[in-house]
Amino acid sequence: MKMVVEGVMNGNLPWALVFIGVFTALVIQLLGLPVLPIAIGIYLPISLSAPIMVGGVVRLIVEKIK
Repeated sequence: MKMVVEGVMNGNLPWALVFIGVFTALVIQLLGLPVLPIAIGIYLPISLSAPIMVGGVVRLIVEKIK
């Protein structure tokens, strides 16, 4: 995020990284995958992603029990 903010403020965005992100997002959309979990997995470190995943698994189990 720091790189993006500095690139916008200084007028020198790393365009190669921007286009890689755009291409990745398009592929994810075309494959029909859920975008938010993938974005969280890419952006957050594993120490924060793992509890989110555990919460999702607990929710799945609770919903199947009902």
